Amino acid sequence: MARSLVLAVALTAGAASVAEAHTATRSSIVASRDGREVTLRVEATHREIGDALGLDRGDTEASAAQIDADRKRVYRMLARAVRVGAGGERCAPSDGGLGHATRAQDYTAIQTIVYRCARRGRLEITYGWYFDRDPLHQAFVRMEGGRGGTFILAADRRRHALDLEPSIADNVVEFGRSGIEHIFTGYDHLMFLVALILMAGLKVGESGVRPGLGYAARVITGFTLGHSVTLVLAAVGIVHPNTRMIESGIAASIVYVAVENLLVARARPRALLTALFGLIHGFGFAGVLAEEGLPRKGLVLSLVSFNVGIELGQLAIVLALALPLAFVAGQAWFRARLLVPGSVGIAVFGTVWLAERVIGFKVLPI
Repeated sequence: MARSLVLAVALTAGAASVAEAHTATRSSIVASRDGREVTLRVEATHREIGDALGLDRGDTEASAAQIDADRKRVYRMLARAVRVGAGGERCAPSDGGLGHATRAQDYTAIQTIVYRCARRGRLEITYGWYFDRDPLHQAFVRMEGGRGGTFILAADRRRHALDLEPSIADNVVEFGRSGIEHIFTGYDHLMFLVALILMAGLKVGESGVRPGLGYAARVITGFTLGHSVTLVLAAVGIVHPNTRMIESGIAASIVYVAVENLLVARARPRALLTALFGLIHGFGFAGVLAEEGLPRKGLVLSLVSFNVGIELGQLAIVLALALPLAFVAGQAWFRARLLVPGSVGIAVFGTVWLAERVIGFKVLPI
């Protein structure tokens, strides 16, 4: 009886020590999303961070000061091991900073990683940290605000979808912002608009400010109607144009309006012409949406918002150029000093872009 009791105690103690020896280490991740940015706050104990970096000495865990001194290595280590993808493409990580906290009996380090995603598709996290040191290691992942509950990543399940689908309102704001950004950073579309406004300046010199601004309004309206039609058709998948042909067509439209500025003595009606060219530019705008990915939820509103963003950016550019131009376009020097040099410069850029897009060889950095 005594021998059995001793054996039972020994077995219990042994089982307890084995269980303690194989208690899984843990980390935690809190995920949040803002448009195309996904932020992860990865939290692990000082002991585990120090162990992974080789900072531990015996039973002494790494201190906050030691970890802070090696903060760049901490970021690189975790950014390599914790990846986020959207729409089948990896999101680019950047260092969001390192902090520390106390959790129960543990001191922890919190590394913030901000991922910039080029696409807006399904989000997925892949986790591969610390499994080489502890095969039983687990990462507890939850969404900020409590959406989607908590899920666990482990050595045999390292990948999981992130339930961070933005609301319809978030999509509307984000796509509107994207439309504004694209018109300001799409240098080909920008130069096309500038070439149109220069011709409107010629109209101001001929007929006065009000007819000149009316001319500009008609031209820009034609462009808007044209690109809105093809933007919708391509974005919803009704039409699938050849990308190289569209990009080449956009460049050709720039060359055409710039050269026409140089050849005509008087402003020519352009509303129909710009509507036709707008059809080509609309396919170019749709290419941006194809790269970013339209959301399933609130697709129509997001598409409308993107187009409105383009129009707002376009309006800002037109106002910024047309109003000052109204005061100088009537001057005798306008054609020689502004319209001709500006149109020549635009024609040169357009010609280089056209050659690049036809041949497939890039020369300009923009």
